[in-house]
Amino acid sequence: MAKYLMSIDEGTMSSRASIVDLEGNILGSSGAEYGVTSPKPGWYEQDCGLMVSVIYDSCRGAIQNAGIDPKEIAAVALSSQGAAFCPVDKDNRLVRPTIGWQDTRGSVMLDEIASMVSPEELYRISGAPLATVWALSKILWIKKYEPENYEKTACFALHQDYFLRTLGVKKHYTDISSAARYGFFDVDNHRYSEKLLKLFDIPEEKLPVVVDGGTQVGAVTAEVSKATGIPEGTPVCVGAMDVTCAILGLGITKEKMAATILGTYGTCISLSSKQVRDPNGSMVVIGNTGTNMWTIEGSVLAAASSYRWYRDTFGDVEIAAGKVLKTDPFELINKQIAAGKPGAKGVLYMPHLASAGPPRNNSNAKGLFLGLTFAHTKADIARAVMEGISLEIRDIITAKSGMGIDVDRIRLTGGGSKSPMWNQIQADVYGKTVQTVQTSETASVGAAMLAGVGVGIFKNVQEAADAMVRVTRTYEPVPEHTKIYDELYDIYCSTYESLASPEHNVYKRINDFQNRLGL
Repeated sequence: MAKYLMSIDEGTMSSRASIVDLEGNILGSSGAEYGVTSPKPGWYEQDCGLMVSVIYDSCRGAIQNAGIDPKEIAAVALSSQGAAFCPVDKDNRLVRPTIGWQDTRGSVMLDEIASMVSPEELYRISGAPLATVWALSKILWIKKYEPENYEKTACFALHQDYFLRTLGVKKHYTDISSAARYGFFDVDNHRYSEKLLKLFDIPEEKLPVVVDGGTQVGAVTAEVSKATGIPEGTPVCVGAMDVTCAILGLGITKEKMAATILGTYGTCISLSSKQVRDPNGSMVVIGNTGTNMWTIEGSVLAAASSYRWYRDTFGDVEIAAGKVLKTDPFELINKQIAAGKPGAKGVLYMPHLASAGPPRNNSNAKGLFLGLTFAHTKADIARAVMEGISLEIRDIITAKSGMGIDVDRIRLTGGGSKSPMWNQIQADVYGKTVQTVQTSETASVGAAMLAGVGVGIFKNVQEAADAMVRVTRTYEPVPEHTKIYDELYDIYCSTYESLASPEHNVYKRINDFQNRLGL
């Protein structure tokens, strides 16, 4: 019997392949970074040929690092970045470079989209607020500004189905969580919306076939085997979007559970068995692969990247000391933060360095420190950054409560979850139980779970989660600390509302001022 599963975590800046055993232990991994090019302001493209090379090398490296017999790999599945897409011809050859999720060239199409269908109706059908992050605006951009490429395109392949093809799959298949990132998916019925496709004149034939994550759709070919070290004939299964894989790898399979992913980009995700929408039209709703439920998602656009910005801007001493002491500068900063107390001596940080994501959805919002006096130190500012990111996530949790989605425990993943101190701060800020699991590489475990479901090792995702996910530490909120954060959160909300109010319009004014300065 095969003993192992292989997962490929294809991200925005790097890819990593992992060998995972049937208990969720990562036995060996390998990966590498690749770049994102920006040929014009707001354009973000990638070289998928280079990415394929990285993935192939990573597969071979993971097998070597795990020290296993590759013949004992039961199946392979993919965790892929969401909303990025590759226009390809019938042979899966690129018509043009892939367009990233962060690419904003589609902004020139938003008014045209809104003239075809109201933003409210678009959100009702797709669960996706009108925005450039989804593929829709950029597909229409290609149709208008690159008509020759549009005609050459046989499939606007998402990264899930594009890279499955490069592993030996003969057709384009994707899962419901990935397909929802197009922006024209009927999220309640898990299929492309006939109404929206007709309105936008996008033929369904130019889109991948949607199947459940954990469906076997092909096998590794001899050519791919030679490049990757994965034996020919190894089953290849549809995985899911990276966020969906990450929450599966956290064991988030039931209501009242939530996941917080503290990476460069942060997100807080909950599940609902009901077809819900945010009354304000801001929170993203997508189908959740494997659980027959819906995922409700809010975002912090500068999560761990806020903390990295603090290190790079204020941490010259810690960076220099880290080189001498052979210590991560973050560890030195964390020690300073740990010496402080909840509330950072009254300093408030609002983490809007890259604007405000849902539920606020304010592209004009900017980062802010409030309450500074001569009594404050760098350590207070550093602690305020950690607390401010956590307060932004609490704002998401509060908005979900307004949708009737309550949470009693939150599981953490991403780089930020490696700090026990930050985990405790989050428990105190949220006033809820917080947990971590056996690895922070939960997207890799989640994709492996779907591979296991695809070849029948597990009956379903719940059985896979029971076998492969283990809670390793639990953090309970300290009531006295939560009381402090309740007051700080109230100030946080009042500050945002004052700056965003039409009466003063401070966010828009400072944004316009920065634009005039050429920032």
